[in-house]
Amino acid sequence: MRQVEIRTVIDLVRNPLNAGRFGLFLGAGCSVGAGIPAADEIRLLLDRELKGPDQGKSYAQTVTGLSLVAPPETDSVTHDEERYARCLDRSFKTKDERRDFLEGLFAHKSPSPAHWTLANLVSSGMISRIYTTNFDDLIERSVGTMVDLRVVQSFEHTTYSASRSAPVLYRLHGDYLFEGLSTATDGITTQSSQAVKIADACSRGGLIVVGYSGRDESVMEVLTAAKRSEGGLDLYWLVRNGEQINERVKNLIDSSPSCFLCVMDGFDSFVASLNDASTRSQATTRAIRQMTDARGIFVAHDDGVRKTISRLTTALADESSSVVCLSGLPGAGKTATIRHILEGLSESYIGLAVISAKDRTLTSADVVDECFLQLQIGVSNSDAGDDSRERLMDYFGRTRCLLVIDNADEVDPSVFELLGRVPRPTQVLVTIRDARRLRFVVPGLWEVEHAGLIKSEMAELVNLWMRRSPLLERKIGNASAADIERLLIASNGWPEAMIIMLTTLSNTLLRVDEVEGRVKQDVYDFILGGLYSGLSRSERQCLICAGNFPLTFTPEGLSAVSGLSVGNMKRSLGLLISANLIKELQGGQFTWAHPIVRDFMAVKSKRLDKDGSREAEAFRHLANWAAQYGGQPRADWSNFAELDKEFENLKVLMERTFADREYVTLTNVYRNLFSYIVERGYWTFTEAWCERMIDEPLRRAERADWLIWWSWIKYYLRQNYVESANLAEQALEQNPRQNRLRFEAHRRALVAYGRTGNAVGVSEHQEAAAKICRRTWNRDSDEAIDLLNSEAAAYLALGGRLKDQGAVDHASSLYRRAEIAAKGRSDPNSREVGIAMLGQASCMAVFGRENEKALDLAQRTLAYAWKVSWLRGIVESNELVASLADRMGNSDLATSARDVAKLIGSRLRPKQIRENSKETDNG
Repeated sequence: MRQVEIRTVIDLVRNPLNAGRFGLFLGAGCSVGAGIPAADEIRLLLDRELKGPDQGKSYAQTVTGLSLVAPPETDSVTHDEERYARCLDRSFKTKDERRDFLEGLFAHKSPSPAHWTLANLVSSGMISRIYTTNFDDLIERSVGTMVDLRVVQSFEHTTYSASRSAPVLYRLHGDYLFEGLSTATDGITTQSSQAVKIADACSRGGLIVVGYSGRDESVMEVLTAAKRSEGGLDLYWLVRNGEQINERVKNLIDSSPSCFLCVMDGFDSFVASLNDASTRSQATTRAIRQMTDARGIFVAHDDGVRKTISRLTTALADESSSVVCLSGLPGAGKTATIRHILEGLSESYIGLAVISAKDRTLTSADVVDECFLQLQIGVSNSDAGDDSRERLMDYFGRTRCLLVIDNADEVDPSVFELLGRVPRPTQVLVTIRDARRLRFVVPGLWEVEHAGLIKSEMAELVNLWMRRSPLLERKIGNASAADIERLLIASNGWPEAMIIMLTTLSNTLLRVDEVEGRVKQDVYDFILGGLYSGLSRSERQCLICAGNFPLTFTPEGLSAVSGLSVGNMKRSLGLLISANLIKELQGGQFTWAHPIVRDFMAVKSKRLDKDGSREAEAFRHLANWAAQYGGQPRADWSNFAELDKEFENLKVLMERTFADREYVTLTNVYRNLFSYIVERGYWTFTEAWCERMIDEPLRRAERADWLIWWSWIKYYLRQNYVESANLAEQALEQNPRQNRLRFEAHRRALVAYGRTGNAVGVSEHQEAAAKICRRTWNRDSDEAIDLLNSEAAAYLALGGRLKDQGAVDHASSLYRRAEIAAKGRSDPNSREVGIAMLGQASCMAVFGRENEKALDLAQRTLAYAWKVSWLRGIVESNELVASLADRMGNSDLATSARDVAKLIGSRLRPKQIRENSKETDNG
């Protein structure tokens, strides 16, 4: 049978170009983690009860109060594929009885962590169609709470419409809540509405089957028919490792070249890995998107680019080379060449990490975090210290990986120092314009230069683009050979430059001879200058202002610098995208289409901004943006989505103010961003900044701020509670005058001392924080609610450590007060609501007396966390669910929750930090 790796399937689904393309077909195995028995378990249950009617009241009788029909004849159930349906038919007299029986099995079951992970995938747009043979309503209760989910029942004849934006759930076997419950014996046929739905799924890009045995002949008939259709069948059948595969499934895969088998750890692990891929940092997403550029025309002749490819593969094959560099002018095709060779190198390496430094400030800490995330590095030796760089180097020395750093021109010097330490057998592949900085740091660097395309390659590139545009084909077809020759010469071997010229021809009335005739300066200035001069005044103003921003830009930022309206800027940006000068990264965030465009406009912007007023206005806008959207997350966390747009620029602003020693400004900006930074998972980023700032000559107030933030990081990232308390005490020793600083220092010390079991410390700092809070803020203020949750966390920790039920009960009461206060405001504090809910569940679980109630509340907290994408809440809720499920003997639910917590948690704390945090002596 044809087989592919699970990572291949994940890469296909998470590719932005494939968003919504694949449908998910979910079988009973996907609901096992929620405590719902699979079909075989139900069949065995009924078989056992039918064969032993004298053993007392059966489970079915207990659930439904019904009596089972007489046992079937021994030869009436002969095949596994038929036993489940026949057992149901023979065990119950009517469909109503059968429905009641199944309802008893499915009722009071909560969606598993995997269901909530699936809900997040649907919400992100990665999955838009779900097909299921399951009777339970767990998908509606998870996915349906996060998106507008349209449910199509088995008896409806509606199919998916490409014009619909809402995700769709297709039920293929009905629902026990409806009269039309159906099983395999009254299932679908190739002529039925169900057949149309499955055939439609196959024709719209592909189907991924998970947790389904293939027992239903009617479903398999439809899939078999689909593979014979004109479009074929793009199908990936996922099975658990060691699972026996149905003969019908084997036959289907063997008979179609586009059907593949894939071995997975389980549904929970699969959706968690998908979610991990979909929620990677924006920089990683951009890197992957860049490596799968939709323009993807690649031209390579033996006497041209193929020579460059050959030199690259030779360099990578050399045992002595750890770092290989591809250098060349902007627009020469370096990234496209790397993308092309990666397709043939995947089998040569165990792991691949692709990191783009484009449109961001890349540091060595970013590289380390991205490597742990993309390579999913585990830790086998927890005694080796807690330095993440050393752990990464150790992994690279044991595992053959390829690390790709694209657009490394403006990275932090620490990145090059890190690359110089990478040991064999791992290799690094870097694209950069000028390799001089890299040569000084990396000994034995193997450099390959990309000189661009030769004339024959440029001619083929023109021909390929002509096929895309009838207008371009007519213009070039009407041009003379001499005009085309001059066009090829004007491009100077730069494929991106040629693309911009062809776009100019496609979007204007100019002829080929007119384009060439206007080449008065070198190609660089002509291509961009020619396009620039043809723009409207507002479009030119838009580009000039964009040149004053460090990396990316937004309509609001451009409006602030230019004085023009946001609407005007949005219209101009739309036209500039059509002109191939800029591109949109995500909703409301834009960047340059190519470095040559950015460099051209940066020079022009600097020349027109002699006094630096525009650049100063750009940085003033960034500081105001942080102040406007920073602070606590709003009820729907929409302010954090706004900060997403400018965070890379804000990082540059922070570096700029640090270099200028403007520590007060830097601290004010960071204070506004602190909640965003820690809740978005930039924990190691925060730790690095705290370590840098604490060594600077700060005023007492600023030093207190950084000590408080460092205390937070020690508590959550390192889980070093003694050090967290010490840092909070140091902040108080600065004698800050502001109530805010003294309150926050007392609050941080309060929760840290709770973890160390210091009841005196808890009492002293709780009293001090409460006194400040009462005279400074209202009872429903963020600060008052924060304090309630902090007090509760401290008393919960004390109660658990000292085995004090009274302390735990007090903590539960405080958490409840915090929840009521946070929900009762006109602008609910959604994060503190989640903290309070999770805290109450933890209180119920601490002595194991209310496990079922605790599990229910933990699962409701998990649903709440998913709705607002609260990463810390998702991880902590899943960890609590896993712990409770273990106690209650529900191993499937425990495994599901633990897998999700581990994968999502890797974004907050690399695994080696988690492992070593467990070993830290916290008193």
